[in-house]
Amino acid sequence: MAVQQNPPHCVELIMLVLAMVLLSLALLGLVREWPYFVLSFSFAMGAAVSCLVREAIAPSPNASVAQVSATVLLLLSCYGFLDWFHHAQPF
Repeated sequence: MAVQQNPPHCVELIMLVLAMVLLSLALLGLVREWPYFVLSFSFAMGAAVSCLVREAIAPSPNASVAQVSATVLLLLSCYGFLDWFHHAQPF
């Protein structure tokens, strides 16, 4: 099983799927509460950082592709956080 051979990759995949589902629900207007946005961006940032750390510790054959995609995901998540906080309504 792939899960037994590479558990960090499985955790990253689960985090990315959850981030996509939560962000999709938020963008479709089904949920508009701020915890869903924060949780979605947190999952994406966590998966990106996990991927960068995993590649730094044990580089894979396609390390450059993984590092570039993780860096882009991290930058987009940071931008999403900053944009959301900039446009968020005060409590």
